[in-house]
Amino acid sequence: MGNNNEFKIPFVGLKNRVHHFNFEIDEKFFNRFDNNTINNCNVEVKVELERREGFLIVLFYLDGHLFIDCDRCLDNYKQEIFGDYKLIVQLGGKIIEDNDNDDDIIVLDKNEDYIDFAKPIYDYILLSIPYQRVHSKIEDCNKEVLDKMNDAKENKNKEIDPRWDILNKLKK
Repeated sequence: MGNNNEFKIPFVGLKNRVHHFNFEIDEKFFNRFDNNTINNCNVEVKVELERREGFLIVLFYLDGHLFIDCDRCLDNYKQEIFGDYKLIVQLGGKIIEDNDNDDDIIVLDKNEDYIDFAKPIYDYILLSIPYQRVHSKIEDCNKEVLDKMNDAKENKNKEIDPRWDILNKLKK
């Protein structure tokens, strides 16, 4: 996964108050995770870490864009992303009740002296990408690809195997 030292924050020396960190994410970040679906990106991640006795409350604010392939025409397009996420870090190895199903709570061993934000940032960026990855306007899609898809759809409807004629009659 590469060296993620820039995303490791030592919390041992931090006072019990709010601390701020900023990260600039580019495509090199995604290469660390062997993710080849993100071609280019520029995402600013602001982290607000509140140190309390025995735990940390970490707020992530994402804002930026990345380039991904359109599901409709397969062309690369610019997708704006944003979001805010909350992560609770339990210090000292005590297991929080009902922690099995909560991805927003992590438990660090009492011997840990830093927290690595690389994986949560990666996960939160991926969560910010819309489920349906398409150009905002269909006019922006690759017209050549859309025309070929429409032609293939029309040809499929025209060419019906004669063996299916009997079954088609049953439907009617």
